[in-house]
Amino acid sequence: MTPGDPKLIEIAALRDEVARLTEELRQVKEAFFGELPFLEREAPALRLTPTERRLLAALYRADRLLTRRALHIAVSGIEPESHEKTIDVLLSKLRRKLKPHSVDIENVWGEGFRMGASGRAIVSRWLGAANAEAA
Repeated sequence: MTPGDPKLIEIAALRDEVARLTEELRQVKEAFFGELPFLEREAPALRLTPTERRLLAALYRADRLLTRRALHIAVSGIEPESHEKTIDVLLSKLRRKLKPHSVDIENVWGEGFRMGASGRAIVSRWLGAANAEAA
């Protein structure tokens, strides 16, 4: 192959497209599955782990029910093993930490999980305070 060969041009175009799509995927993951910008002083008693923060972010950002599989992908970035109970354990720990702040995570049996409206309002206030502080 020589410079200007149509196959080389096509390969270069494909590499550019892969790079563009990789960056787009990174941005989507960050937007939907990244952590939320909490200030520790807004909810100091939470003491969330990074995984718990990603789980809380996924539940907060979702406008629909999230399945265990979707939550597993949100917190770990990989497909879950069959019948894995990791999300159940994480949800239990997160619920325990959020309960004193009246943030609820609802379980719709057989379908998935979502953050209740009152919990979403509380997390929104935490985020509003965090964003105001950052400005």
